Formats: sequence, C-alpha cells, structure tokens
Amino acid sequence: MLHVEALWALNSWIDCCVLWVTGRILHQPPRWKRFLLATTLSTFVQVGMIVAVLPPLVETSVTFLLSVCIVMISFSVTGLARLFRSCFVFWACTSLIGGLLYVVQRFLVESPLDNYVNHPLGMLGILSIVLMGAIVCCSRVVESLQMKHLEETFSYEVEIKVNGQAWHGFGYLDSGNHVTDPFSKSPVIFATLNVANELLPQRVYESLHGNEISNWPVNWQKRVRMIPSRSVHVSNKMLIGILCDDVTCSLNGKKYSLKNVPVVFTQESLAFEKNCNCLLHPLQLLPCHQN
Repeated sequence: MLHVEALWALNSWIDCCVLWVTGRILHQPPRWKRFLLATTLSTFVQVGMIVAVLPPLVETSVTFLLSVCIVMISFSVTGLARLFRSCFVFWACTSLIGGLLYVVQRFLVESPLDNYVNHPLGMLGILSIVLMGAIVCCSRVVESLQMKHLEETFSYEVEIKVNGQAWHGFGYLDSGNHVTDPFSKSPVIFATLNVANELLPQRVYESLHGNEISNWPVNWQKRVRMIPSRSVHVSNKMLIGILCDDVTCSLNGKKYSLKNVPVVFTQESLAFEKNCNCLLHPLQLLPCHQN
C-alpha cells in the first residue's frame, strides 16, 4: 500500500535540506512557496512512475528532468550557464548526502543499532541526522570561505614609521572609516595599542589616553592631532592622533607610501581577524587601485 502523504512529507524534508545547502553555496535562498509546488508535482510524478513500473532508463531520465525542474522553479534560474551551475551544485549536494547516508548505514549494519537501521522510522532518524549534519557543516564551510575571501580582498600589508621606529603588520580596509584630520584633511588610520607599544616611547605610550600630553617631549607634542569623531554610540568625541612620518601599503607586490598620516591608537579591539591590527581609510588606498 502506497501512502502518498508519507512520500510527499519525505520528499519535502529531503528536498528542503538539499535545496537549503545548495542555496548557501550559490548565495541565493530558495523560494519556498515555489519549492512546495515543485516538490508536490515531483511526488505525484513519482507515484505515477511507481504505478506504471517504467523501465530503468526511462525512470532515470524522468528523475533527472524532475531535479532540473525543482532547481529552476525553486531558484527562478534564468540562463543556461546559471541553470547548469545550479543543477551541478544540487546534484553534488544530493550525491554527497546520499553517500554519507550509505556510509552511515553500512557502518551501523553489524552494530547494536542494526534493528533500528532496518526500521523505517530508524532510517528516517538516521537520514535526519545526516541531513542536519550536512547543513551545519556546509554553513561552517561557506562562512569560512566567505571570511577567507574578505580577508584576502580587504587585507593589506602595512608598515608604519614614526621617529625612526617601524611597525610591520596587516591592516584592514574599513569602508566605514571616514575620519579625517580637520586641518590637513588627511585620512586617519586607527591602530591598536599593540602597534603603539612598538612605535611610541614608553612615556608617551603609558600616558596616551590620559591628560598628560603637556608632559611629553616637545617633538612628540608637535605630532599630536586632535581629531573630532562621531560614532553610533557616542555623538561627539575628541580623539588623540599621532602624526606618523610614513605609512606604506602593499598590494599585489607593489608598495604605495603615504606621508604625514595621523594615526589614532585606540584601546578598542579592531581585529577583523587576528592578524589585522589597524583600520585603513578608503581614500588612502585609492592610489593602490588606480594604478
């Protein structure tokens, strides 16, 4: 006896998980209302195939066409190239999940859970665990790849020089950094205290966020820049910037130097990722991308 509602529920659950994984990889969420229509039509076609007892070749061809239709309807794919790419990812995800299910099933065959493997509800539970595991793993992998891409795209090798001292490290291009020196109109760089500890004298470093600028050596007092800033949580704030002699940014093996750049050393964490210790201003990197 064939239970159509059970077949529809199983198809919907499996297709939903596989399409969600596919959407994460394609960076395009499925349209779930259209998906329900597609999986319902797919279920009735499968019922017809079971009743009609089609030859294996015809059954395989129909299943192939059904998968293409599900992808087209769920993602509203237009264009042959995008359709092929979406279908390829969908088939790859289906094969991966099917392979994982087969491996888990074979692994449990001769185990104490053998009786549950041969039971329909037991297989449904195993299938659900495999699907949820695939979803979690796919999410972690996609997020990791996205973060890696952002790091490679917006991270630069940076060298800051001031009064004969130099710091080498990595900086991150912050599109939200619009702070400039009000007098020279020079874009401002933000850096962590780790950078300040390598560049500034101990006396200056220890009193950087106090009101002891008047006690600094005269040559360091001349480097001080008072920079007004406004943020989401603080309406107006005066930042203390240090005028650095040279800031060099490296891109694709080429170096671009900027002279007399104000650097604000902040106690806040600026790390987009653990290697970046300063935030660069978009205007400072225009020459890097124009040449």
